[in-house]
Amino acid sequence: DPVPDIKGNGVDLPLLLHHTEDFTITIHLDPGEMSGVKMDWWVWVEKDSANTWWAKYRPGLKPKWTRSAPPIRFAAATLRTVNSYTVIGPRTVPIGYYLWTFALDENNGTYEETYFDTFSLTTW
Repeated sequence: DPVPDIKGNGVDLPLLLHHTEDFTITIHLDPGEMSGVKMDWWVWVEKDSANTWWAKYRPGLKPKWTRSAPPIRFAAATLRTVNSYTVIGPRTVPIGYYLWTFALDENNGTYEETYFDTFSLTTW
């Protein structure tokens, strides 16, 4: 099975930062035996468990962040090793609680969250 990993400032543990400190989110992926299989990639953040922003991938550019329901797929791409891909940052983040998710599932455009990882950030 593939192993998606999302990190804040290079760590997996919940992070507490002052809202003036720089913050970066990166995704990492070990495709395991599914290397080369095409899947849907999803990256998003929920702020204070109420508002959701979804990242939409733009080849050669940073992802475009859009508030959306239903989810916007980050990419439909083959699984490959990703050592570190920056999806946001460095930047400051307003005060609040954020839950970031990186998920992979069947390549059908429907969010199913088959394989996923989360990361939490609290800013004060």
